[in-house]
Amino acid sequence: MFAPVASIIALVGPTAVGKTKLGVQLAKSLQSEVISIDSLQCYKDGSIISAKVKPEEADGIVHHLVDYVDAQDEPHTFIQDAIDCIRDIHSRGRVPILVGGSTSLTIPILQAAVEDGKNPFIIILGDTPSNLEIRIRKRVDEMVQEGLLRELFGLYKLEKALLEGPHFSRGIWKVIGYREFYPCFTMPRTDREQFSELMAQCLARLKTETVLYANKQVNWACDTLVPFLQTMKIPHVRLQVDGQFTGENVMAKAARSCASHSAA
Repeated sequence: MFAPVASIIALVGPTAVGKTKLGVQLAKSLQSEVISIDSLQCYKDGSIISAKVKPEEADGIVHHLVDYVDAQDEPHTFIQDAIDCIRDIHSRGRVPILVGGSTSLTIPILQAAVEDGKNPFIIILGDTPSNLEIRIRKRVDEMVQEGLLRELFGLYKLEKALLEGPHFSRGIWKVIGYREFYPCFTMPRTDREQFSELMAQCLARLKTETVLYANKQVNWACDTLVPFLQTMKIPHVRLQVDGQFTGENVMAKAARSCASHSAA
């Protein structure tokens, strides 16, 4: 039921739960490659705000479906692109590692993979709401240090050049953070104190909206993803993350959990 017959392994979970790191470790332990299942990391722009894997984090592991869609476009071919990547990785004798938490792409891709004759195994990662919130707030602070505000202002200038106005539901500008910081882009910077106060308010909104989105992802996994997996008879386990998780022992824990569920 587990790794011997699984032709795809998917790590699914809310933002900031640790999917990227575990995906890399898992891919290294299996000598495989990662397919990003994220509707925003596919864009060429917005690397910081969409939390794309950094080169040093990837550690030599190939990541597919990242950085290939223009800012103003929609990833209409994403599902077929994912299936093509899965087939390509299989052709090289490897088990693809799907990593993501997209509530719009995960189920269609798994459905298409099953229809394509693949046997996925799903690991649903979770953590307590308080731990997730701590991680999210820390991540946003790290993004600011990495140049988030400069990147967002660059997206504002790109939007003006390409679309001539705000489009919060189109392309990369859908990303959480752009709408929240938009008042900063249009406010005169003559009053530095007032501008700093506005920046702090926007940053607080970004953290709040990201926490809300993570909660939405958790609820989606419980209410929509798990029933889908049960209906499709796709083997899956739910694991709470902890500081001891690595690519090696996440599979061991998943295997033990799967065995205990099978024996029950």
